Amino acid sequence: MISDPVVATSPSANPKTLPAVWAAMTTYGNGLVWGRFGGDAAACSTLPGSPSVCPSGSTSVIYQPPADRVADRPFLTMDAQSNSHLVFAESLTSVSNNTGGRIHYLRINPSGTVTADCVLPRAADSSAPEGFKAIENYPQYAQVGITSWGGVVVSWGEFPNPLKVPPADRIDGRRYYIYATVGYQDGAGTCPISWQAPTEVATTPLPRIESWADWGDTSSISALVGPAGAYAAPRTATMYSVPLVVNTTDDHCYLAYRTRVSAAEPARLVVVQSADGTSWNHLTTLDTKPSNPGARAYQPTLATYANLVTAAWYDDRDSPAALPHSRLSVYASRFDVTGSTTFDYAVRVSRNASVSSETFFPTPPGGNSSPYVIPLTWGGMSFGGVRQNFWGDHISMVIGVGQFIPGFGWMAWPSQAFISWTDSSRVTTSDTAQPFIQSQEIRGSRIDVTP
Repeated sequence: MISDPVVATSPSANPKTLPAVWAAMTTYGNGLVWGRFGGDAAACSTLPGSPSVCPSGSTSVIYQPPADRVADRPFLTMDAQSNSHLVFAESLTSVSNNTGGRIHYLRINPSGTVTADCVLPRAADSSAPEGFKAIENYPQYAQVGITSWGGVVVSWGEFPNPLKVPPADRIDGRRYYIYATVGYQDGAGTCPISWQAPTEVATTPLPRIESWADWGDTSSISALVGPAGAYAAPRTATMYSVPLVVNTTDDHCYLAYRTRVSAAEPARLVVVQSADGTSWNHLTTLDTKPSNPGARAYQPTLATYANLVTAAWYDDRDSPAALPHSRLSVYASRFDVTGSTTFDYAVRVSRNASVSSETFFPTPPGGNSSPYVIPLTWGGMSFGGVRQNFWGDHISMVIGVGQFIPGFGWMAWPSQAFISWTDSSRVTTSDTAQPFIQSQEIRGSRIDVTP
């Protein structure tokens, strides 16, 4: 089985030939495959059953974890020389050791040879109040960006594992942590890159989880074992993605995250920026224009091209008053790095009003006490005894890809973005048997002008 595919194109690519690379995870993290397609002949590393874009006869993988580890959540980008830069989380299969979790980085040349294989340093424990403790947190959602000043920037989140957090610290608004490190080419060997000690993205407001009840507790996730046991409440954690992009116009890094600002503002999205991948400053609270107190925003994603940084996310501001936080829509906003001081007003891009139906979220008899605890409501699947639904797993977005215009060739506009998402707006109460299979759809929207 192949899952979690990612695709990247070279920033110097000719859109007509579209040289691109892809990577994916095999059977629940047992390996990673990589391939190149478009332009000249395809080159792939594959396992049996891999996508047909790969030539037959190859049975290798780009990375095979040790027997006691699994790989998860790959992310991929390309540089101007068409080298692939692949990052992913790697955890121990035992739930007993969060300190063994790590972020892995691979650099792959256009021929499919790994030219750098690095395990990135994790942050040291901190004695400060709410300080980071490796044994209580697992690393996830690694991202990588390539800069013109020679650095490779990698960021990731460190999320609380309910099995390891002391009971007194299982509270709403508990800290999670975001770290970044910068690597520079330095010598030879398996890892010919010198990585700086990771620095915390500690801007105000600090990254905090919204609700410990949503995150999970030891009674609800104790059944998670094996690969799943490396992290708890995985579908809840997807709400806290920490996307990173590097804009080539101002050469700044931009990173987004979700946080609890207060009880009245429990789920806001924040964007921060950095000129060096080390020092970060707050740019904007993304989803408050127009202001909508009490609404929750989920799972940001970022894309950039030319002078624009575009953000998209799930937002429940369109929920009916009788069922707050029950209907999700996809919103987008943009930032012009050459003249703006904040993002534009948020604009809904899911034109069919929402991507979820309020009939999908009410609690059935015997279910959760809250009618709008999205990660644990009915529907979806049972994962290690935890009910999970697929209200939306990932938003995917690409910007500036353009289109072919007869007589002119391929034209790309930085103001044009394509966004796709998981959509359950047609789920009804009659779909209770398997709603996530019967009624899930992939929908998308194109933005042709700056909102």
